Amino acid sequence: MAATKTCPSCGAEAPSSAVRCKECFHDFAATKSGPNHKAGILLILGTIAFMTLSGAGVFYWQSQQPLEHKILVDESTRSVIFTTQYRSGPVTERLKWDDVARLEHVLLRGGAAEVVAVRLDGERRTIQEGTSSLAQVADHYSRLMEKPLTTVDNTSGFMKPDQ
Repeated sequence: MAATKTCPSCGAEAPSSAVRCKECFHDFAATKSGPNHKAGILLILGTIAFMTLSGAGVFYWQSQQPLEHKILVDESTRSVIFTTQYRSGPVTERLKWDDVARLEHVLLRGGAAEVVAVRLDGERRTIQEGTSSLAQVADHYSRLMEKPLTTVDNTSGFMKPDQ
């Protein structure tokens, strides 16, 4: 008697050398590779889902990045106006001079500098940044706002008041 196998689809007996069932035409080769085929499809779908979520995350992060910053020290309103342009539109914040405790001229490594307004609550807001010393600008803002000016030397880590 010849060796036979049972069809998983209809239960009919077929010769072991048969490629398809003679009753329902089930492909015996598909049965052997079925689970691996499903794992491959799941791997592809998982990869697509991961790439979609990664792309969405990058798009969200990029949409939250500012396109442009503008800072205006406005003498008429006695405030510093910070305008940040995002893809979704502008966001404006106002810092009144009465809320500023002092100004700092911060010297940074590499020759850069910034002028920082320190609020009464301790929050720090950069008013101007530059690639060289901003001592004259900081002095001008200090006199304009009538606030004390401190020089912070972050190139060597110490702080000294301007004289």
